[in-house]
Amino acid sequence: IGLCVGPGFGLDIQLWAHVLAVLFLPLYFARGSSLRAAFARTGRLFINALTRRAPAELTSFRFAPAIFAAVLWVSLLAERP
Repeated sequence: IGLCVGPGFGLDIQLWAHVLAVLFLPLYFARGSSLRAAFARTGRLFINALTRRAPAELTSFRFAPAIFAAVLWVSLLAERP
């Protein structure tokens, strides 16, 4: 993305994409009734990392909508020359 829009806007888009994903993630899991299961998997991953056991199953999350929303957000907030 930075190649297409420049390094400044690319970093802004990346930052906002991560912020939007973190804000959207609990809603995504709550919609699928898997919020509790996601917290349980996160706890198992953390405990397994401390005890050096085999990792637990990871949760899949699509990041493209957050990137698209960040592109729109940064382009709307960008200062026009």
